[in-house]
Amino acid sequence: MMFTAASDTMIPQLRTLWKRVFGDADAYLDLFFRECFPTSEALVAQEDGRICSVLYLLPLTLIAAGRPFSAKYIYAVATDPADRRRGLSTALLEEAHRRLFAEGVSATVLVPAERSLFSYYGARGFETAFTVERRAEIVCEGETLPVREAELAALQPLRDRFFASCALYGAWDEQSLAYREHEAELLGGKVICFTYKNHECYAVCVPDGETVRVAELAAPPDEIVLRTLAFAFDKRRVLLRLPAQNGEPFAMLHRCGDFPPVGKGPRALSLVLD
Repeated sequence: MMFTAASDTMIPQLRTLWKRVFGDADAYLDLFFRECFPTSEALVAQEDGRICSVLYLLPLTLIAAGRPFSAKYIYAVATDPADRRRGLSTALLEEAHRRLFAEGVSATVLVPAERSLFSYYGARGFETAFTVERRAEIVCEGETLPVREAELAALQPLRDRFFASCALYGAWDEQSLAYREHEAELLGGKVICFTYKNHECYAVCVPDGETVRVAELAAPPDEIVLRTLAFAFDKRRVLLRLPAQNGEPFAMLHRCGDFPPVGKGPRALSLVLD
């Protein structure tokens, strides 16, 4: 078994493996490999030229103790069903962290796909670092705020200011934010800006049946704000995932280098590809 960084020539194999494991539509894979793959890294396990397992490493900055730390977001860990129970995902994670430590990366972050995987990743050096409160709100008729659409990448300074008080915050760069916006658009969503209590605010929203799913909210989750988001999509139900100190486990952290202890306070990680 050989571990190596993925190259553009591997994309056909990577797409085939992705569809075999996750079943995503071609339109999503087109977007990912066109816009996200060039700025990320992928580590693969190969045997006789065949890709058996892969994980993707997306650039991320973690803000902790008021300082930025280089990090990676681990995404789409996948092993061919024919190659499972060989320890390939574990071996890839170990190899990825060995390489990242040598490069000076301070931490990795991932969102387990299901609750049972928290113990799996916990046994491999990860700790639960982000918890959330999930809320489903039904909104009624009433006043709404004027809204406008915007480009998410242009809102990066506003985003960084809004989450600046967090004890731990995942800051995406402009290119990553542009990709998140295009992913939302692919699903029929958009970025909505509005002014609330004299502050510029925004939300990244995606319609999901009779519901508006809020991928990120840079505003207080007050009634008029939620009503504004719902009515912008002609819906009445809003699904939220908000940072919560004592909420349910959401994302995990693996320390690769000089990452500091995280103090008390809210921890925000959103716009993840979970």
